[in-house]
Amino acid sequence: MGFILMRDAMTPAGLWEFGITENTMWLRFIDSGFILLVLAVTSLEEVVFRNMFQEHMHKFVKPLHAIVLSGLLFAVGHTFLAITVTDLGFLVLLFTLWKV
Repeated sequence: MGFILMRDAMTPAGLWEFGITENTMWLRFIDSGFILLVLAVTSLEEVVFRNMFQEHMHKFVKPLHAIVLSGLLFAVGHTFLAITVTDLGFLVLLFTLWKV
């Protein structure tokens, strides 16, 4: 699901291109190192944030509760972006919460 959302956002922006060379399909990302760095950092945001928060919460609550709390906090933290940047709003929040 995450790949589909990334693909749908990156394709119209021209951040990658598809092609065929001698019966071989290829996928090439943009040559901009800055764009690739931004994509890498934003991908790491969730991993780092949720890992740190879950590890901290494991000291106080059961593991399942720590996972759910992490998902809720991550979704709440993206409320502004979900509502202002896209027309999907609530669906983006559900997606960030669902990735528990």
